[in-house]
This record gives sequence, C-alpha cells and structure tokens, in this order.
Amino acid sequence: MKINVCGINQAHNKSFIINRPNGSGDNLFIYTRTPVIVVTNGKIDRYPAETAIFFRKGDPQHFMAAGQLYANDFIHFDASDEEMRFIDSLNIPSGIPLTGLDSTVFLNIHRYICIEYQTDTPNREASIDLLLRYFLIKISQAVAETSFVSISGSTKNAIRELRLYIYANPEEEYTISSLSAKVGLSASYFQSIYKKMFGRSCLDDIIHARIDRAKSLLTTTDLPISSIARMCGYDSDPHFSRQFKKYVGVTPSEFKR
Repeated sequence: MKINVCGINQAHNKSFIINRPNGSGDNLFIYTRTPVIVVTNGKIDRYPAETAIFFRKGDPQHFMAAGQLYANDFIHFDASDEEMRFIDSLNIPSGIPLTGLDSTVFLNIHRYICIEYQTDTPNREASIDLLLRYFLIKISQAVAETSFVSISGSTKNAIRELRLYIYANPEEEYTISSLSAKVGLSASYFQSIYKKMFGRSCLDDIIHARIDRAKSLLTTTDLPISSIARMCGYDSDPHFSRQFKKYVGVTPSEFKR
C-alpha cells in the first residue's frame, strides 16, 4: 500500500466542506477531532468528535464542519487489488461514520505512519506498508469491540496492561477472580471481554505465556528442565511436560534437543 498524503489534527475554518461524488481517487480514512456533519444518500447527520470514516476508492465523500472550526486526522492511500482483498477481509464498514471506537492503539499507529511518510530512508515504503496493514487491523478490531461498547476505554486499556503483565510474569499464580478484580469486572464478564479482545480465554493466555517463557529458556539457557518448570509457574515437572507437549507438539527435552 502507498500513502499519497496524511496528516494529524489538520485544522480548517467553520466553512470547511468536502463534496466528492466520485470519491478522491484513492482510499481515505478520517478521524475527526471535532464534531462533523456527514451527508449519506442525501441524509444529513451530525456526529461527535472522535468519529471515524473509511472511504473506499470511488465512495462518495460528503462531510463538513459542524458550525465551528473543524479538525481531523487523515490518510489518503492507494492499494492494489490483492491489498484490497486483504482490506475486505477485515470487514471495516465503508462510507459509514463509526462512533465509540477505542482509538488508543490505531491513533498511535497513525502517528508512526505520518512520521515514516515524512522521512526518506531506504525502507520507508516497506515500513509504511506494514504500518498501514497493522493500522487497518487495529481499526477492524476496534469496530469488533463496539459489540461491548459499555466497557470504557480505560477498562480496555487496563485489560491490555494486565495481559502484558501476565506475559512478563508468567511464573506468578493467577486466578480469574483476582485478575477480574484488578480491572473492576465480574469474573464471568471479564472472561467474556478478554476472549473477545484477544481471541483466547484468559486461562489459555496464561498457559501460552508460560509456554512462551519455557521455549525461550530452553533455547537460551542450560538450566535443568525442573528449574525451567518452576520459573514458568509449574510446581510439577510431569504437569509442565504434559502441557508443553500439548501446546508445542514435543516434550521440553525434545524441544531443547
């Protein structure tokens, strides 16, 4: 994918208007920093700040300032047929204003995209392509997460931080009740949200974190397997070996060899 132009918090006066019946000739993503008026099939609607819209190439684009100064983040980009098939697989609604998205992650990626766009390095185009793919994936995930929009952005961030902590400290003893209490959710709701956010249950993620640590220690140290088991949160060597083989396909000893 190739960026044509991008910007962050670009400000315009209150008479700002975009009306392109045949689109802009490329794909466009905007994220408003102020309220915006959007015209869709002749219907005029006002949307709040922090509204996202993805326009595919050829989509009509008709939006304007809502009676005050207008600002948005944006990316104009081209994509090949193959790249558009990748975008299609993400199921990002096209031409539809999206509100209530958790933008924490994809706005950070947007910032890095703009930084890369403004540099001139040998790997610039490859970096932009990878960042754009990551950006679109995270938008897709944010759209999917609106199915549990009652969870605040701060709570979602707390769950992400909790997951990072688990992967950094897989040797600790975890329970669903203690983990859910850390983010202020009931145990059952925490498990439901966790799986929707990461595609696997919290308990399964804890096991993955332990197995990942074990694989690292097995390949980078000469520690005995019993010590590695303890460092990964296992009190029983046989339990460690059984679980490792279940997830990796071979025993720890076979993996080390």
